[in-house]
Amino acid sequence: MITEMNYSAETIAAKQTLLHNARQILKNEFIGINAVIDSVIDSLTTWFLFPEIQERPLVINLWGMTGVGKTALVKRLSSLLNYDKKLFRFDMGDKKTDYRSMRDILRGLFNNNSGKPYMLLMDEFQYAKTKNEDDCEIDNPFSRVLWDLLDSGKFEAFREGESDLEEIAKLIDLLNTCIKEGVVVEKGFVVQNEEAFFEILLTDFEDEFCLNDSTCYHKVVENGTTRYSFLPKNKVKTLYKFYPKKTMSIIEFRNLIETLDGPETIELIEKIFEYGKCNINVDCTKTVIFIVGNLDDAYKMSSSFNPDINADDFHEASKEININHIKGALKKRFKNEQIARLGNNHIIYPAFSQRTFEQLIKLELKRTSAVYCEKFGISLAFTKHFCEVVYQEGVYPTQGTRPLYSTIYQMVNTKIPSLLSENIIKSLGADRLLFDFIEPNMRYTFYKDGLKIHELEMPVQLNLAKLRAPEKDDMQAITAVHETGHAIISMVASKILPEYICSTSADSNSAGFVVIKNKWNYLSKEEGIKKIAELLGGILAEKLIFGEDKITRGAEQDIERATELATKLIKDYGMGAALACIDLPGHGNRNSLLDNKYECNEEVKLLLERAKKLAEKILLQEKKLLLHLANYLSDERIIKKDSLEEMATQYGSRYLKATTFIEDGKHLFYRNHLKRQLQNSEPPVRNTTTIDSINSLNRSR
Repeated sequence: MITEMNYSAETIAAKQTLLHNARQILKNEFIGINAVIDSVIDSLTTWFLFPEIQERPLVINLWGMTGVGKTALVKRLSSLLNYDKKLFRFDMGDKKTDYRSMRDILRGLFNNNSGKPYMLLMDEFQYAKTKNEDDCEIDNPFSRVLWDLLDSGKFEAFREGESDLEEIAKLIDLLNTCIKEGVVVEKGFVVQNEEAFFEILLTDFEDEFCLNDSTCYHKVVENGTTRYSFLPKNKVKTLYKFYPKKTMSIIEFRNLIETLDGPETIELIEKIFEYGKCNINVDCTKTVIFIVGNLDDAYKMSSSFNPDINADDFHEASKEININHIKGALKKRFKNEQIARLGNNHIIYPAFSQRTFEQLIKLELKRTSAVYCEKFGISLAFTKHFCEVVYQEGVYPTQGTRPLYSTIYQMVNTKIPSLLSENIIKSLGADRLLFDFIEPNMRYTFYKDGLKIHELEMPVQLNLAKLRAPEKDDMQAITAVHETGHAIISMVASKILPEYICSTSADSNSAGFVVIKNKWNYLSKEEGIKKIAELLGGILAEKLIFGEDKITRGAEQDIERATELATKLIKDYGMGAALACIDLPGHGNRNSLLDNKYECNEEVKLLLERAKKLAEKILLQEKKLLLHLANYLSDERIIKKDSLEEMATQYGSRYLKATTFIEDGKHLFYRNHLKRQLQNSEPPVRNTTTIDSINSLNRSR
């Protein structure tokens, strides 16, 4: 019972204080993940307070995109809870450890600590996968023991020292030969027939007896008589390593041997040998196991390296990820029984919002300033504009803190040696240094006792700013028309106002883009056609403005996605003439109908044509808005939601001006329509024809 485990009020109170302080410190040091920190602390509270009552490992899963502080959080938490020396990290993606399995490593870690509370960190867990992309099982020998560990917390392992056991077996044979040849042993020393003893043992253990060393442990001189120990010196240490009673010290073990005669000594060694041959049971039931990884299948946005996508968009999208998304992504990598062993404690990191990134910048700049103030007696300060430039240059929303911190290092730390040199060489004696950005240079202002004493400007290379700068050329004009085409179809057909349109981008894979957030989570045939029209809107806008012969490449992905959606509507979603799953000859499976006459392809073409005509009609209707909006974006790189709505009100058609854009799509049609149908329905009429058909079908069975 717990009351018998020496739990004092002081001990519990001290542990609770550690947990409370850890929670607060982590929230100060890790920005934007307060909910994650609360979940982690709450999950391990029982384990931390009463680890002895735990019968199997506590498993805490942490999932998120790269650079959001998953591994760092676990390491810092272990330090705050005084477990930093009891935390063991396994890199599941480090193939260099294949020569030594996790079983071997854990056996060594828990050799003398079996059944004690520890923290285990399984980092980069996505690389421990046991299934490949074709859903075929793959072997992962390094982490094979992991699944036993997650299930019961116990596993069996061979003892270390196979070569030592071979030496012990040889020793047993030699000592048995000595006894057979008349060697007599008393209290651990040879007292009779030493000649036979040396002849038998010195062939293999001459160096260990060190006969010429007067201080040799094996040699004892009493009353002018020299006696030698029955066991070689180093073999005592080897035997002790396998001795099952670990409460006995090696000195006590030596003393025990010196009480035995020959047969008793051999009997003891044989028992040690048999024990050494047996597997050891490793008990990790009192551990907490952190499973930490990145799951790109759950975080769909993680594949985008576009620094121009608003961080808040990624943040909001990541908040929609739930445990079912996580398990779905895990299913592509692991077997069902393995996923089950991970349990249901899945803590999901959100992508960082813009505010979080801004707080991270302030925190890192503050930390950097403290370092230089301590070392050189000069504090660093940063203007708001400088912090904005750091954000614009350093933030890739899907890549977390790493690009941001490297940008801060480049923009601050690499400049400080020159600034310190300036302060020393010119004997300025400055105690404060202000960083600012005055395009196109960085400006550094030196202060002493609150007064400005010196100023210095240096050129700076802003890579992303250069890529974002409007070129005001043909390419930007084409992009402006193309992206505006997508946006206008969304505004008119789906009544969704885009978040923003960008006509220049720092992303190497995109000249521009439009961000449109769908307001509902279902897809009807009607909405599918509107979505196809939206995808075709870019190239059709180019055709309308520049002429058919002047349309440009760049719509290939739009066309591919439009064709894919149209194909799915007809062949997969049952929205065509045949209510069935359909495939082409040679590509189908036993669960698909084969379209031998390619009739479904004609349906797909008709659907694409229908969407094309819808897009052309809308663009022609809204040509004035298209021209004004594209003209604006041919000079400026971005237009945001509010300005876009103003422009739609000013230049849109009467229909668009009267349109109320949808912000909440949860109650648009289906529920209300169902309720109206119910209210307007009449008492059902008994359909004897249908009932007779069902009865006839049942009789035929």
